[in-house]
Amino acid sequence: MHKLEKNQIDVSKLSTVVGGWPKGNHDEILRQLNILGMRDVQIADSFEETRNSISKDEADIFLVNVNGAGSTARSIMKDIRNQEIGKNPFMVMVSIIQPKDEAEVAETIDSGPDDLLMSPFRRDVFIDRIKEIGQNRKKFVATASFVGPTRRTSTRPGRASAPEFEVPNPVRSLGTGVPRETFWEEIEAAAISLSSRKVNSDIQMIKSLIEEIVPDYKDSNIGEDFRRRIELLRSSIDALHSRSMKFGYVNVANLCDMAGNIITDIGERPVPPNLRHFTVLPKLMQGFQAALLTWEAPTGTA
Repeated sequence: MHKLEKNQIDVSKLSTVVGGWPKGNHDEILRQLNILGMRDVQIADSFEETRNSISKDEADIFLVNVNGAGSTARSIMKDIRNQEIGKNPFMVMVSIIQPKDEAEVAETIDSGPDDLLMSPFRRDVFIDRIKEIGQNRKKFVATASFVGPTRRTSTRPGRASAPEFEVPNPVRSLGTGVPRETFWEEIEAAAISLSSRKVNSDIQMIKSLIEEIVPDYKDSNIGEDFRRRIELLRSSIDALHSRSMKFGYVNVANLCDMAGNIITDIGERPVPPNLRHFTVLPKLMQGFQAALLTWEAPTGTA
């Protein structure tokens, strides 16, 4: 990839959705973005409107003020990355946040933004970060619990790491004149690849959790760790079910329904163990593994 200078990026070609600012600040944030040369800017009055706007439009940048409604803002960012909202899980996301609460900062990072900026909003810092992303966007990782820019500085000894992968860069591509139609072909192909990565992560998580709960279930060793794993299993199965339905894989969704019913039964009636579950769970895992080998999301359904 050739070296790109910041002054080669034309931000007027980029579409931006802004969310999380009080109505009284809309004119000012719009003015600040216009000064930077951004012309295609949509400012949502509420997070519900933000969600709807991203669902319907082909936004390239999402500028979100997390202050005051952190959980809602983080939910939207996660849903974008997890392909639950809109067609572009790779839009550049920049969060504005107060640095006071370390836990909230960590939770926001876990939502998958490209960058965090400390309040108050400063246009010079914002545009500099946007152009830095245009020059050199971080690779992404996709796991059962996270999709977004890699946070890895080094590989941990003895630990398997999710592979990093390049993602489309709207700031670089559109900002240097690549036609939007051409860029969206890249988005669609990358979205299919991301879905396959997520399915792999979800199935591996389900497999690992089932392997962890079976010995305790068999021995009626029902404690907090057991119940925590049951809840993680439910959420992983639900995530895989949602993705399967979205991409038209009804057979995988049916496997999720069967697995979900068994896990619910185990969670509600862990003692005494149902011996039938020990026979059915391995067969379900074989079904999931077979589905993983053939998973390829149909073009145009992302």
